[in-house]
Amino acid sequence: MSIDATEVIPAIRRKEKDALGSLYDEYSDIVYTILLHSLKNENLAKEGLLKTFQKAWSTALQYDLKTDDLFTWLMTHTRATAKEIYLQHDGTIPQDTSHDLTRVKLPSSTIDSNFQEALDSVLISGESVDDTAKRFNLPLGTLKTRIRFGVNNLRKNLNPESGSFSGISAIALLIICLS
Repeated sequence: MSIDATEVIPAIRRKEKDALGSLYDEYSDIVYTILLHSLKNENLAKEGLLKTFQKAWSTALQYDLKTDDLFTWLMTHTRATAKEIYLQHDGTIPQDTSHDLTRVKLPSSTIDSNFQEALDSVLISGESVDDTAKRFNLPLGTLKTRIRFGVNNLRKNLNPESGSFSGISAIALLIICLS
């Protein structure tokens, strides 16, 4: 199901709870994934999920139906929420190791070996794109292009039906590493 911003935003502005429920149903998985990756703590990611949708509820009047993109608008709230939670904890968030992404390894058979280490650094280890670009002595734009290419390649080569990787996961990975 894909929701239409021209329908859901006016409904949220009218404080129709079902509209917020539709927005939540459509985007909660990706919002939670991004928060969990950013905060590396399941409880804080759940807290951030609620705060993100509370922001959507309270700021719907600011959404411009003519120029704004619903997904981008919600991702902006998601990143702002992650940053707020991080700052509330003075940058020392307790790690929840049950969701430690550093134990994940991207399948190398689907990625050019030139990009494997850079992708692992950014997508899995959580190294910033800036730091990775410096470490590999690459211009930032070049690294971002390679990451985008690598994620698209993963998306094409891994079977979404098997649950190993899905389109929504690819989008989440791109947002995480390019933000």
